[in-house]
Amino acid sequence: MVEARYDASSLFPDDDIESVAAALQSRGAVVIDELLPDNIVADLSADLRPEFDREGHLYQNAFNGHQTLRGGSPSIPRTSPLCSCTPACWPSLT
Repeated sequence: MVEARYDASSLFPDDDIESVAAALQSRGAVVIDELLPDNIVADLSADLRPEFDREGHLYQNAFNGHQTLRGGSPSIPRTSPLCSCTPACWPSLT
């Protein structure tokens, strides 16, 4: 696991919205652990990987760094059916 470089609060999907808002206000970032099921994350990663491999290097520079692939194209999310539906439809995709 990669260690985060920021001091974000780590919360869970069943934490109340007030806790999320307070953590976001005090820390500037919030990580919601286990928000998506592992199989959805794996499918989404597989869907998006070819586009990140194709264009992710285009944004590497002294400011962004040279080890992170970045997606600036609006077409990247459209490469996955998971990006075009709500959580209610995820079970039909697995």
